[in-house]
Amino acid sequence: PKSKEVQALMDAVTDCTTLAALTVCGEDMKVKTNGMEEEEVDFLRTFWVRRSQQLSKGIDRKAWTPNSDAPLCQICSVKFTMTRRRHHCRNCGKVVCKKCCGRKFQGNGLN
Repeated sequence: PKSKEVQALMDAVTDCTTLAALTVCGEDMKVKTNGMEEEEVDFLRTFWVRRSQQLSKGIDRKAWTPNSDAPLCQICSVKFTMTRRRHHCRNCGKVVCKKCCGRKFQGNGLN
């Protein structure tokens, strides 16, 4: 069983949706792991690296939000119609409109 401190840090890493946020989280983690057992620190370091790799390559299509769960753009909330089509963000899997789909990426998050 993991300690509450380790679980809290794992949750923080999992909540990061961009590489920039993950980098900040990693800096915070360095401070918070000071004094932890070496095994716990190694585990967290590996966990952080795996999350970094996930964010670097984008999200798997299986994890995309299904069209049926998104009648509205998940960024600007515009309603989809026959002429306003859905697009899946390759970075986060959200269903977005053409306007939001055209937004540029900075790091690994929408700008």
